[in-house]
Amino acid sequence: MRPEVQRLLPEADVVLAVGTELSETDSFVERMQLEGKLIRVDIDPAKINDYYPAQIGIVADAQSAMAQLAAALEGHQASGRAAAEARVGKIRQQIANNLSVSERQHAAVLKALAEVAPNDLVWSGDACQLVYTGAFMMPLRGPRRWFYPAGYCALGNALPNAIGAKMALPDTPVAVIAGDGGSMFTMQELVTAAELGLPLPIVIWENGGLKQIQDDMDGRDIPRVGVEGVNPDFVALARACHCHGIDAGNLAELQDAFGDALGADRPTLIVFHEQRD
Repeated sequence: MRPEVQRLLPEADVVLAVGTELSETDSFVERMQLEGKLIRVDIDPAKINDYYPAQIGIVADAQSAMAQLAAALEGHQASGRAAAEARVGKIRQQIANNLSVSERQHAAVLKALAEVAPNDLVWSGDACQLVYTGAFMMPLRGPRRWFYPAGYCALGNALPNAIGAKMALPDTPVAVIAGDGGSMFTMQELVTAAELGLPLPIVIWENGGLKQIQDDMDGRDIPRVGVEGVNPDFVALARACHCHGIDAGNLAELQDAFGDALGADRPTLIVFHEQRD
C-alpha cells in the first residue's frame, strides 16, 4: 500500500472491506490504521472478527452482496461525491509525483503495453518489480484483468498461470509479465505453450537477477548473496523451445512485438532491459 493511501485511511469515518483478509501480504503494511468503523463482507465467517474486528460483519459472497448493495442504493444521490472524486484524483497525482526513478521507468513501460493491449486482455504477472508497480499504475479497463502472487510471492507462476488462463478462455487475449530471475523457475513451460500453439506475449523484464531482493539487501547493508547471476540468451532460449523470440530495444519496438505476438502462431518471448536508455 502506497504511503499516500496509508495517510488517508485513518481519516475515514467508515471503511467497507469486501472480500479481503486485510492481511499484511495484501497491503505490505504490518498494521493498518483504521480509526473509523469497519464493515466487512466475506464468505469466510472466521474473517469477520480476526485481526481487524468489524462493527458490522456480513458473511456473504462478495459479488452477490455488492449487487444487492448497488440495488439498495439505486437512485441515491451522494452529496459528497464530487469532493471525494477530486480527493482521489489528488492522491493519484501525489502517487505519480512521488514515484522512484525505477517506478517511473516501470510506469512508462506499463503505459506503452496498455496502449496496444486489447480491452479484455488478462495480465498474468510474476513476482517482479515491474508487476509490483503495475499493481497501482497499470491502466486497466475492467475487473479480473490483473493477477500476480501478492500473498505467497511465488516465483515463476506467471507463465503456467497464463497457459491455464488461455486454455480456459481461448477467445480472450492473455499476456505474461515476468522478471528475468523468476521466469527461470518455469522456463520449461515454454515448450508446453509452444506445443499448444498459444499466442502468448511473454514480456521478460531483464534487470540482472532478483532485483527486489538486491534492493532489500542493499537497503539493510546486507552483502548480496545468491541474487546476482548470469542470464541466458533469452531469445535463443525461446527459439530453442519452438517459440518466437525478440529483444526489444525501445518502447516502440516493445509495442510492435507485443501486438504481433497477440496474433502469432505460438508464444512470443519479448525481452526488455531495465539498464537500457
